Amino acid sequence: MADKHSYPSMPTNQGFSTYLSSKTYHTMARQAKTKRKELTEGQKGLIWARYEDGDSVTTIAKKTKHPRSTITSFINRTRLLKDLSFQNRPRSGRPLKASERDQRALLRHANLHTKDTLQALGTPSKSTHSLSVNTVRRILVKHGKAKRKPRTKPFVSRVNKKKRLEWAKAEKKAQRNYNRVC
Repeated sequence: MADKHSYPSMPTNQGFSTYLSSKTYHTMARQAKTKRKELTEGQKGLIWARYEDGDSVTTIAKKTKHPRSTITSFINRTRLLKDLSFQNRPRSGRPLKASERDQRALLRHANLHTKDTLQALGTPSKSTHSLSVNTVRRILVKHGKAKRKPRTKPFVSRVNKKKRLEWAKAEKKAQRNYNRVC
């Protein structure tokens, strides 16, 4: 029975690795997700100038080598907004996981409980959402708080505090020359 599919046969005088390396699909470079990019300010100015001169959308598209839909949408947007600055506006981006109110609640908790870890601060009870350690750190840094566990202060009793103070006063009165130690 004949096979329906035709596969390229490997030449018998070459090794298998040599055969694979000679194929272009084996070593293809990675391509960009899209070929189209944002229009620059200069390109926008050129398109608008040609539109103002009376050129048709098709003519402008051919001269600038941009798709007609791009030219049309740019012209319509510019006419609607009446903004001739041609600067690209910032995108809105991903919405924040924690609102301003959530961030204030997190900061309040972090200020009151200085020994809590970043992971503990990210739990829903502290910030109303489950936040990652990096998000908690970013919020704290944004508000001028570098979250760290404070160093534990050694306990000094009242008696030892008095003894330390007396020793320091006595040393100050003695005025020893510590450069001449035998």
